[in-house]
Order: sequence, then C-alpha cells, then structure tokens
Amino acid sequence: MHTTSVLIKGFRQLTAALGFSGFLTCLIASVSLAQPAVPIIGQVPSDNAKTTWIVLRHAERNGKLDELSAQGQRRSEQVKQLGELLNVSAIYTTNFQRTRNTVSPLAAELKIEPIEYSDITESWLSSIQEKHRGQTVLIVGHSNTAGIIAGKLAKTEGRMLKEDEYNAIFLVTTTPDSPPHYIELRFGD
Repeated sequence: MHTTSVLIKGFRQLTAALGFSGFLTCLIASVSLAQPAVPIIGQVPSDNAKTTWIVLRHAERNGKLDELSAQGQRRSEQVKQLGELLNVSAIYTTNFQRTRNTVSPLAAELKIEPIEYSDITESWLSSIQEKHRGQTVLIVGHSNTAGIIAGKLAKTEGRMLKEDEYNAIFLVTTTPDSPPHYIELRFGD
C-alpha cells in the first residue's frame, strides 16, 4: 500500500502569499487530483477510473450548540472554494446541523443535494465507492469519524481528531487496480 502523509510547514505564510484559492490550485496541480466531476455525455466511467475522496470534520461550532460559529462560517466558505476547485459531484453529511451547514455554501453553488449517512459500515463504504467511481466526493464527519472514514477508504488505519482540530483535511484517491493514495493536510485559519 502506498500511503503518503504530508505535513505542510509554513502553511499560514504560504496561504498569505498565494491566498487560499492559489494554494489549493498549487496543491491540486502537485498531487494531480483535479478531474472532471461528471463524465462527458455518453461516456461511461472506465473500470480504472480514479475516484477522489475529500474527508473533513465539520467546521467550528458555537460552543456546544449544533450550529457554526463565525469562524465555522468562514471555514464553510473555504470548503466551498475547495469543492469548486476539485469539482465535487457528491456530498455526504451526517444529520447534524453543523455538518450540513459546513457544506451548505458549496451545495447551493453546485446545486447538489447532500446525502445523509449515519453508520460507517463496510457495506456503506463499498456502496458509495461503487456508486461514485470516477467522481470527486466530499464527506463531512466529526472528530471521531472523519479520520476513520479516510483511513478506511485508504485501506490504512485512520485516526480520531482532537476536540479542537477543525483544519484537518484528508484526500484519498482510489482506482480499482492500484493502491490508494492518502494525504492529510491542514486548511484555513
């Protein structure tokens, strides 16, 4: 298995110099994740199609309430930029308001209805991998699920996020005949 873990030092300086969108553009080019969200009309995804999974935790919440804080609302705008740049074609969230609000700007912009999930089972993972082959999919979870989902998609051990860790983003690319590629990055403020 090929698992890559990337630590970006000086992220704040880099994003200050390039801006968030500029940084994401460089990131996409460097790890070659960019791809069309939907096949050309009449084109059937090949059995070897690359699928990109973007897995992250919901944005910052307002104390213990199930709503986003001002910082969380800013991060949801960054999620929108990320989703647009990576051509997201499907969005999965839990039934909590904070996960839905994290992706609401992106979902509105792309006119995508987020799909609700609850249990992270092997059956669910297999079904979404088959359903979204060749696409870019965003999955929003929680501190105890986002890293675990990414690990399962990458066929490696995932990790739980710290209570105050909202800036982790897991990028996983999969193809049927190659080992997954897994990158953990940080984004936002």
